[in-house]
Amino acid sequence: GFHLKSGEEVEKAVKDLQGKGARRLILDLRGNPGGAMIAAVEISELFLPRSSVVFRTLGRRRSATDEFVTGKDGKFLKLPLMLLVDAGSASASEAVAGSFQDHDRALILGRRSFGKALMQQGFAIPPQGDFVWLTVARIATPSGRIIQRSYHGLKASQYYAFAGRSGTETDTALVFRTDNRRPVRGGGGIVPDVEIQRTASLPGWWGVVADSGWVEAVADSVANFLPRDRAAGARWNDTPAEWQPGLVDPLLNRVRSRLHLSAEPDSALRGRIGRILAYRAAEVRWGPDAAEALLVRYDPDIQVAMTYWDRLPDLLGTAK
Repeated sequence: GFHLKSGEEVEKAVKDLQGKGARRLILDLRGNPGGAMIAAVEISELFLPRSSVVFRTLGRRRSATDEFVTGKDGKFLKLPLMLLVDAGSASASEAVAGSFQDHDRALILGRRSFGKALMQQGFAIPPQGDFVWLTVARIATPSGRIIQRSYHGLKASQYYAFAGRSGTETDTALVFRTDNRRPVRGGGGIVPDVEIQRTASLPGWWGVVADSGWVEAVADSVANFLPRDRAAGARWNDTPAEWQPGLVDPLLNRVRSRLHLSAEPDSALRGRIGRILAYRAAEVRWGPDAAEALLVRYDPDIQVAMTYWDRLPDLLGTAK
């Protein structure tokens, strides 16, 4: 999530990547629940020109209505940029995605974001000292889209079940325009410029697998027998076919014998389970950098995003 030092951390990470030769960037906000809204401004400030609107707060009272803008030119203004979102992207991460989309700064890919962006104010209740948080404003993107998904007439369970889906039909029908006049729609959350199909959904029995520690047990047992040198780590990442018999099959055998289920996933689900297990094994044996390298290489959303680099200027309306 976003915290008070997120802007500094993103700046340092991008500079480190540029030092290693990076010339373009994919910012991954999938599953990012947001957090400190000031971090959304600081991160946006790294990539946008001075005086760019990041988001607005819209409330009934004038004191709750405000505009948050960048105070300086970004250090990475010219860096080609894409951004990944999904139904787990919420709050401050949605504000960043909406700002980059409205200013045509980044191509947004993935799935509609969660749709949660409200401004709250705390009020003390004497004499017990209780504290109440009251929603006083909604957050809008620079073009005017309300990020908050409508919850009118919904129970709490229904509201969370609709994460990543549109709000009312009226909201969804409204068309807004980016700086380059590209059409974007409301409806709650941020709708990506490029919709990517969800990866294979994990089955119901996966919750038992995760809670039981079987992922760690299977992956760690394999990792302990792998060589420690970096070359071995590179070979591990190069041979995904070996993950199926070495990792996936032992895990499925546990599921069948202990849960008494057939557990016959298709190839797509086998692939996803294999990536989860292989990531864990790489992290245990060679550290987090090796695990992240594996994730970047085989992540389906990133693989799709990589095919859009040459079309970026045309899709964003920035081609000269």
